[in-house]
Amino acid sequence: MLLATKGDVFVFKHSTRCPTSAAALRAWQAWAARVPADGPRLAMVRVVEERALSQSLARLVGLAHRSPQVLLLRNGRVAWHASHGAITEAALDGVLARR
Repeated sequence: MLLATKGDVFVFKHSTRCPTSAAALRAWQAWAARVPADGPRLAMVRVVEERALSQSLARLVGLAHRSPQVLLLRNGRVAWHASHGAITEAALDGVLARR
């Protein structure tokens, strides 16, 4: 389970029905392709197809559901998050550099 994972995990919550989420997905994918192999774990939750998981994640971390949304979980707790237009390669690069 992601919350039990030691270290950093970036989780991208994506709606397959939303054009804003599609734009954020392109930024996420471009950024993820550059994350070093020894970097943080990366995960994606498709909020429509994996609704129960998405809802459980929102409840467990204590953040309102958004999609698109990126969470940085550090040792099971939210260390950073962004949604919608704030999900950019530059924002993700900045968070990765500060971790």
